[in-house]
Amino acid sequence: MSPVAHASVWWAAPAALLLVLAGIALLAMLDAALRARLAGQGWQSGILAGPLRQAFRSIFKEFRPTEHPDLALWLTAPVLLLSAVMAALVVMPLSPGWIGADLRVGIVFFTAQFTLVAAAVYLAGWGPNSKYPLIAGYRFIGLMLAYEMPWAITIIAVSLPAGSLQVGAIVAAQSHLWNIVLQPLGFLLYLICALGIAFWGPLNVVSSSDLAGGVDVELSGAPLLVWQLGHYGLLLAVSAFAVPLFLGGSAGYWLPGPLWTVLKTLLIATLLLWISHRLPRIALEQFMKWAWILLIPLALLNIFLVGGILLIWPGLRGVAP
Repeated sequence: MSPVAHASVWWAAPAALLLVLAGIALLAMLDAALRARLAGQGWQSGILAGPLRQAFRSIFKEFRPTEHPDLALWLTAPVLLLSAVMAALVVMPLSPGWIGADLRVGIVFFTAQFTLVAAAVYLAGWGPNSKYPLIAGYRFIGLMLAYEMPWAITIIAVSLPAGSLQVGAIVAAQSHLWNIVLQPLGFLLYLICALGIAFWGPLNVVSSSDLAGGVDVELSGAPLLVWQLGHYGLLLAVSAFAVPLFLGGSAGYWLPGPLWTVLKTLLIATLLLWISHRLPRIALEQFMKWAWILLIPLALLNIFLVGGILLIWPGLRGVAP
């Protein structure tokens, strides 16, 4: 039976959930190891003392609601965030044939899930009836367009060589030349915008590590744990999707295809985590200015360059299924 046929069996969805949760746990341990290493501690102590202890503490910690919260919306936010991550990864292929749903509008479906992320952030800010989470929610909504416009334009440019919005076709079109070689500027823009989309590191204006607090500053107990799982899940999603878009999917020598996908995902995630720990948070007004006057024009320049290259060398075009 083919992998596609296997996708219809009853255990496919629980297995996918466990796989995503395992990826999130791995990223959390990697983040803790990098944090401990940069603090001058052993990376082993960071892994053992960080995520696992915090997770168990959150599970058994009592949830403390604020005064007069919108409890239904507030508790929906962490679940919605994690659900959006799971939905986005449905179109992420581990290797040819090993994909939840290879939709003909796969990259559109992927980017659409980040509208749900914005909704989850806003609900997390609105729900507790507290000024600091609300301010953080409004700030993210205000910045979202500056993140998503160059990100979306960059992803559209990736689909040009394949002539398709289907993720499998985009991977197949890179059989001779990976998009990271054809579109190095697009890859750089993707990584920059990914930090904002997933609100990590210098572009994190959502979490409680921000100076003004964050949308999760009032969360506690199990809801906080689910929110943190969703936050790491966002990093996993944007890192994993860079693999079929720019790194040839599961292409590689000697190792099985799915293992190559995992290794490439870990490479991108490690790079984003390292940037998150090394660069200071960027002032919001500065990023807004540079997004509109630099990132969006660069994204448009990238798509015109890719189009020009394909006109000169039409052999780089893939064949859409």
